[in-house]
Parts: sequence; structure tokens; C-alpha cells
Amino acid sequence: MPLFNLLKVYGADVAKILDPGERLLAMGYIHTHMPNDSSGMDPPESRRFIEGVSWMGIHVNKVYFFRWLFGSAGNGPPGTWGHRVWQMIRNADSENINPDWAVTDKRLLFLNREGDDEVRFRLLDELPRSTIRSVRRRGKLFIQWGRCELTFVDGSTVMLTLTAFDLGAPRLFMRALSDQH
Repeated sequence: MPLFNLLKVYGADVAKILDPGERLLAMGYIHTHMPNDSSGMDPPESRRFIEGVSWMGIHVNKVYFFRWLFGSAGNGPPGTWGHRVWQMIRNADSENINPDWAVTDKRLLFLNREGDDEVRFRLLDELPRSTIRSVRRRGKLFIQWGRCELTFVDGSTVMLTLTAFDLGAPRLFMRALSDQH
């Protein structure tokens, strides 16, 4: 179980934007500020790991350094499901939005929580569950244990960082998407 069960806290508020008869199965946070390597979505100009050497030291390609340290953000050209989700997360990060995810029996939703006194949710993006081929946990050794990889039917992938250290969030996400609820 994750540290915070957002389904209990915000479930009634999210239910207001669902289709009639649609059931909310699980929800949680997405961390957008992790510096993953985005070369699979937006290829860098240089493909070299070491860019050069100067009196200041060895200059490494930041994209590949981030892949080694933080992992890949996924892969997929524009127009694929993976690229669409990656672009939504990148836009949310630039707008200082911390999106929430919600899994229903029909869709995977990406939501923006708005309001302080009265909470309401705005839909950022939605994916039919039929577009998702698989989901698996892809944590890194020292940080980002709560990373999950979504693989879509078009072959694209995207990494979602659900939490840094809590393993309950990715388990809940995977269970909800694999119909083991």
C-alpha cells in the first residue's frame, strides 16, 4: 500500500469527471522533475558520450549521463502513445503542474489537481486501456525505485516516476492496469 491512498482522499472528487458507470480503481502521483534521458523521444545532436576534454576536465554528453544515472524516459517518435505521454509530462513540468494518475476500468487518466479549499480535477490527458500492452517496474539502484515502464501497442514506451522510494505506489499502479483489483 502506498504511503498516501489518494483513492480514499480524492476518489469522490475524481468521480465527478468520470463517464457514467465508469469505476475508479486506483490513483496516485507522478513526479515530473526527474532528469531522465529523453534521447529516445527527442534525439540529441551528438551521439558521443564524451564530448571533449579541456583544462576544466572531461566534458560528457548530459543526455547519456542522465541515462546512466536516472534511466531512459522511454522511446517513440511523435505520433506514438509513448511520445504523447512523455510530451504531456514534459509540458506539465514546464508549467509547474504535478499531475496525478488515475486508472479506471476503461482508461488511464492524467489529472491536474486544482484549488486549495475545494479540490477539483482537470483532465490533462487520457488513454484507453486497450492502448497499453504491458506495465512493469523499472526502478534504479539508488533512487527512483518507483519508476514504471508503460509499453504501448504501437511499440513505444514511456517511464513514469510514481515515487522515489515507496514501492507501494508502483505495485498499486501495476495491479490496477493488470486487472488484479
